[in-house]
Amino acid sequence: MSKEHYDELLRTNKMRATGETTTSPNMAFSEGYEGILVQFKVKRGTIDELREIGVTDGNPLVERKFGKMPTAKDIGGNWNQTHTRFKVETLRNSNTKQINIALGQGKGLNQFNNNIIEFQLIKIIKK
Repeated sequence: MSKEHYDELLRTNKMRATGETTTSPNMAFSEGYEGILVQFKVKRGTIDELREIGVTDGNPLVERKFGKMPTAKDIGGNWNQTHTRFKVETLRNSNTKQINIALGQGKGLNQFNNNIIEFQLIKIIKK
């Protein structure tokens, strides 16, 4: 995240909505981006809550890991105010697939923010 967004997180204990507010289960994936890398500890059951309002990119890996969910197209395409998006991405420098969760700018981000227990700065990445 940017320094500005990190400063806001420190002040409010909440992440700001952006065009790409996404969580990754793998730090190596996030290290490919410039900015402040933050690790979050959230309440038990948070991923299940996000899954309940989730849409998928249609990749079968999402269904295998999280069960059946609609695609963004199924809900009319504009998912980011009312849903989360479970998206398969490939780690840079390898062919390892993982599922990132895009929180959107509405309900999903609010659920995540309400479930934050703590967070810590891991490192500042400059490219």
